[in-house]
Amino acid sequence: LTRSISAAAEPLMSSAAPPDAAARKLGAAAPAQSGRLAASRERCFGCGLLAGTLQAGAFNPWDRALYLAHLNKRSFLHRENFHRPYEGFHQSIFHRVVSGGMYFPIEDVLQQAFPMKHGVVLHSFACGTFAGSLIALITNPLAAIKYQSWGSDHRGQMIRTARDMLVRGGPGSFFRAIHTTLLRDMVWGGTYAVLRNWLPRAIRGDKFSERDLQPGMVSFTSNLLAGAAGTVSRRGARRFARETVLC
Repeated sequence: LTRSISAAAEPLMSSAAPPDAAARKLGAAAPAQSGRLAASRERCFGCGLLAGTLQAGAFNPWDRALYLAHLNKRSFLHRENFHRPYEGFHQSIFHRVVSGGMYFPIEDVLQQAFPMKHGVVLHSFACGTFAGSLIALITNPLAAIKYQSWGSDHRGQMIRTARDMLVRGGPGSFFRAIHTTLLRDMVWGGTYAVLRNWLPRAIRGDKFSERDLQPGMVSFTSNLLAGAAGTVSRRGARRFARETVLC
């Protein structure tokens, strides 16, 4: 979703940027390139925020119903699970916006910061897993507060819930199941990054160029398949972690 929104925003960003020829003519090719990279990161971050907001609005009732069904050991379709479906929405939107808005800029920065010395697969896997681990460390406390607030007397009060968690369980209460979260997000990040960078090369073969990584049908197809594969691998990693000593 983030990449689709980014593709839609590309023409607007491109029209605002100076053309390469004009930049070189003014003797400002390097600043222009730096400006384009900054604009790309800003677009990626903004699109991630928008995608996270849309996902929070669409999935909050589902997430809450799943949590309440598990907590109260009752059927998912039980009426009580869907009572006040948007309770705690601001915790959910904050969590999803942070995760959706930060992964892609972090991965892009890592891809550009470290040279590709050992091939696209290893390079992408390293950048994706590192970005996923950072997101896990940032969002695990947010998720812990969200779920705790759903089962506490301070519904919708994120700061008060966090304070109670800190008093009763100490800092460790914000990092429960961190092993599961780390493994899940590292597997997703590595899988997604590898496929989204390798698939365009596989699809285009000898005709591949860096332009194939820019918004377009090849990029869209690669991102779609990479996202699907990442989601499947993420679910598998989470199940594996929950059924082993990691959790």
